[in-house]
Amino acid sequence: MQHLVTWTSQYESLAGNGGWKTNGAGFKVNSKFGFGLLNAADLIRSALNWKTVPDKRICEIVPIEFEPM
Repeated sequence: MQHLVTWTSQYESLAGNGGWKTNGAGFKVNSKFGFGLLNAADLIRSALNWKTVPDKRICEIVPIEFEPM
């Protein structure tokens, strides 16, 4: 669902509001408006042809034992 919302939201009608940034994936995002207005028709069309994405991966750095001298 998160992918569908991200791919189908539209920011153009809200572009006049400040705070839009382009994230690392190339999407416009705003702390007030998220990815923009939901487009229900596009979301449903996309969902009907959706291919499942891989499971989310979480990478963690395991702390090493450190003792200052």
